[in-house]
Amino acid sequence: MDPAQGGQFYYIRGLGLVRNTADIGNIIVQEKNGIPVQVKDIAHVEIGHAPRLGQFGYMRQEEAVEGVILMRAALMGVAVQTSVILYSFINKLRLEGHDILTATLEASLLRLRPITMTALVACFGLLPAAMSTGIGSDSQKPFAIVIVGGLTSRLLLSVFPAPVLYAVAARDGDTLRV
Repeated sequence: MDPAQGGQFYYIRGLGLVRNTADIGNIIVQEKNGIPVQVKDIAHVEIGHAPRLGQFGYMRQEEAVEGVILMRAALMGVAVQTSVILYSFINKLRLEGHDILTATLEASLLRLRPITMTALVACFGLLPAAMSTGIGSDSQKPFAIVIVGGLTSRLLLSVFPAPVLYAVAARDGDTLRV
């Protein structure tokens, strides 16, 4: 039923293994006078398209999934910025006359410290929020965990695979921009 057309919904949220519609129908939603009331007793269960209602979370932390979605976009921006800085420096070295392999290796070594320090400062700054258990940690902790994990993985990706991909994809006749 469409909620905009006045349909009635009974929204059930929980964790568990559901193999088919019969499993959904057998879920107990309430107990009345000692008698279990199952989903199949109050509704017809079928698989189909339905609009998403409410929020989705993990272990009663609705912000966890939202944090993953919001922070993933922000971390992508940081990863792209780091790659642009690295690739620009490689291109600068190539314009100065270095071959592809030498420029890639030298730029990777010279940019390792700034890239690492940037990630570590942010990670260490967010570590208390990521490990917190006090008041307000329900909203701060998931965001901090996502950011720390994203920065750590971004550091590993920008230090190892990014220069290798550049060296594989670059050609001697490329038009270089700094």
